[in-house]
Amino acid sequence: MFPLQSYVADCLAQRLLEASPIQDLYWSTQLGRKVDVAVRSRRGGSVLLDLGDFMVGNYSTLKARKRDIDAMYPGSWSGTEIHHIVENFHLQFLGVVQPVSELTYREDEPCVLLSKKHHDTHFNGIIGDAERVIMETLPVDFVTAFQQAHPGISEMDRTRQGQARADWVRAQERAMPPVVHRRMIRDALVETYNFAYQLPELRPLRLIARSVIAGMPL
Repeated sequence: MFPLQSYVADCLAQRLLEASPIQDLYWSTQLGRKVDVAVRSRRGGSVLLDLGDFMVGNYSTLKARKRDIDAMYPGSWSGTEIHHIVENFHLQFLGVVQPVSELTYREDEPCVLLSKKHHDTHFNGIIGDAERVIMETLPVDFVTAFQQAHPGISEMDRTRQGQARADWVRAQERAMPPVVHRRMIRDALVETYNFAYQLPELRPLRLIARSVIAGMPL
């Protein structure tokens, strides 16, 4: 996978994200403005987080620096959640050329840090719901078909899950004609995340998701 900077490039160009004061993390431009106002008004950088107020980084960096974030902006970030912008198991279906694994989950795949309130109300289930809508439009629901063929998949680590999904996609593509293939999977995932992140506040995440999916070599 590519460095995080490549996935946020469009958001930076469109001023939807900007570099935060914390190394290797980006935040939404509206959050930067809120913090700037709070600092100048001597509130110490503490702000009330709305849906469009979030930080973007990889999982390991966000997890390691949550304490720094809490210290820099006291009170704002208590009870926050880290969420992968594109589900790791979705990318595994595209990991035929480039493996998707435990390492990519922690180090390469972009994540968002947002308030637990907005995670629970807007993110918890939003991708699954969007996936079900899009899968209904396809000749084969490849997510369900794979799960039915691999009932013990959840017991494997992410590296082995990625290998199993890549092997399954290869097997599907050997059929004549193939019903499930990488290009169809990629297009379906783009539509899934367009649907999931359709709210204006989530536009940066929509652009990042599209960049991550399009960046997977077919």
